[in-house]
Amino acid sequence: MWSAEGLVRYLPAQAQDLLFERIHSLSAPGSWLASNVPSQGSNDPDRVERQREDMKRMRAAVAEVVDAEITDVEDLWYPEERTPVDEWLRERGWDVAAATFPELMARYHRTVPEGADDAMPPTLYVSAQRRH
Repeated sequence: MWSAEGLVRYLPAQAQDLLFERIHSLSAPGSWLASNVPSQGSNDPDRVERQREDMKRMRAAVAEVVDAEITDVEDLWYPEERTPVDEWLRERGWDVAAATFPELMARYHRTVPEGADDAMPPTLYVSAQRRH
């Protein structure tokens, strides 16, 4: 079982490709992978700017409460064009299930909270099993 959750957006696009190439090369048939990856729209400049501004406001509010400076982790994000992980895995013989946040919420009979689209970067939740 491989888990690359909460990691991929902090990797440059080339490192993402290398990560999944290595996972694939080290995986025996029957191996599982779970990951959440940036999805279509995650690089939209307007969305990225809105998200950065929202995070800036949140950091300022938290810093005031805890009386400490809060690290700006957005500087660690790599908003680059990426290889779609779900397609890449399928091309290499993995059975893939992929869902967006709204699809995942609907699966469990939950509604997406108002404003969540702006608060969360577009993400694809991927689970896959290697066939051969």
